[in-house]
Amino acid sequence: MKKFGTHTPEQFVRKLDAAQEFRESGSNMAQIWIELGISESILNRWQSTYAAMTKSEAKELPRLCEENTRLKRLLGHAELYKEALRELSEGNF
Repeated sequence: MKKFGTHTPEQFVRKLDAAQEFRESGSNMAQIWIELGISESILNRWQSTYAAMTKSEAKELPRLCEENTRLKRLLGHAELYKEALRELSEGNF
């Protein structure tokens, strides 16, 4: 599973929502970064990755990452097994 920093995906979405509220209230970007305790680059990265997510989708993200890793591992094992069977059937062992 991918390791996250000091924030969880749920916190990313929550802070992005807060940033949007600050923007709507007329705060400038420097004030938003200070209020949220993050840098400009982090906010931009979160916006590009998590802006379209809801809180429930962000909460499910770590589980989906784990499941994806498990499925990739299973696929790799299946491909190795298939290749071994192919070599045996051709007599190239």
